[in-house]
Amino acid sequence: MEAGIQMKVDAINEKLDGITQRVNGIRAYFARVVYAQYQKAQIEQWKSAGTGQGAVTTSEGNYWEALSPAYYKRKTKKYADYDYGGKQFLVATGALLKKVIQPDKITTNYSLTLRVPTTYAKFVAEKRPFMSFGDRTRQTIEDGIAKFLLLGHG
Repeated sequence: MEAGIQMKVDAINEKLDGITQRVNGIRAYFARVVYAQYQKAQIEQWKSAGTGQGAVTTSEGNYWEALSPAYYKRKTKKYADYDYGGKQFLVATGALLKKVIQPDKITTNYSLTLRVPTTYAKFVAEKRPFMSFGDRTRQTIEDGIAKFLLLGHG
């Protein structure tokens, strides 16, 4: 019976070694897979927001307060020559949208930090949070990480 027990212990150790190797490789998974999931969720969130003429709940479940009618009118005139013509919610020149979709990423062996390095991003986020995600997106990311760590794919 010792041989059977030893084989099981060896198989467990082999699986644990695989998990350890994947934990050590999680940084690449964050940079490659989770970052892409973040980008997809942000693009969908901003598409779902519409023009800003009315308050909305985005695809990620974030409530974005409507723009004032006076500001909307001024925005569509001032930014008419930019992409979206000033008509997309939270897009004037496109700088914030670009930084949100392609933020600075800092990966460690245990985390992925995404930064939107614009001075006004935090002020925008007070009324229209754009850096938080709904349960579905969070669960998709968490499930993928678990599958990667346990099975080697996610």
